[in-house]
Amino acid sequence: MELLTAIERTVPQAHLRVFYGSTEAGSVACLDHADIQRKPGSCGPPAPGVKVRIAEDGELCVSSAMLFDGYLDDPDATSACLRDGWYQTGDLADEDGDGFLSIVGRKGDLIRTGGESVVPAEVEAVLAEHPSVHDVAVVGLPDPSWGEVVCAVVVPVRDQVTPTLASLRELCSGRLASFKHPRQLRLVESLPRTATTGQIQRRLLAQLLSER
Repeated sequence: MELLTAIERTVPQAHLRVFYGSTEAGSVACLDHADIQRKPGSCGPPAPGVKVRIAEDGELCVSSAMLFDGYLDDPDATSACLRDGWYQTGDLADEDGDGFLSIVGRKGDLIRTGGESVVPAEVEAVLAEHPSVHDVAVVGLPDPSWGEVVCAVVVPVRDQVTPTLASLRELCSGRLASFKHPRQLRLVESLPRTATTGQIQRRLLAQLLSER
């Protein structure tokens, strides 16, 4: 949302649109300029001719005439994500009362803790508000009792009081369900991100933490 607001300020004459789609499914949804401020964080309603449904685990599934037939010479990969005419995107989504979609995370990033599911991005959005947090990622670490525990990986703000686990949990209190609160805190100098999009490399981060 900050990027879209900055673009509007820099180029006020521009007509902005937010598109969501993939090579496998083509264009899935579009958020028009008029709805950007009204529906922050959304990627819009499904495009014409596109059907969507959200599975019980939150995964967005798509069906349309533009759907791909499968991956070349890879029937296993095809059958893993294309079933009965529905493409399983691997993205976690919410749909509001107006039919507008919001992508909230990746299915592979879900943390399973004590029988509950935690979307890392939801917790990160809250922890990022802590005044001593410069950058943050949330990952699941193996735990014999809980399966996984929510771990906050924090790059502290320099020359400020180092954030504590208690202060992070306090920030989450009343805003997130208790099972989403971090149970561990790791302090790092930087987070591994992809070079092109800057996305957090969660699996690599979890691996690095488990090796410590």
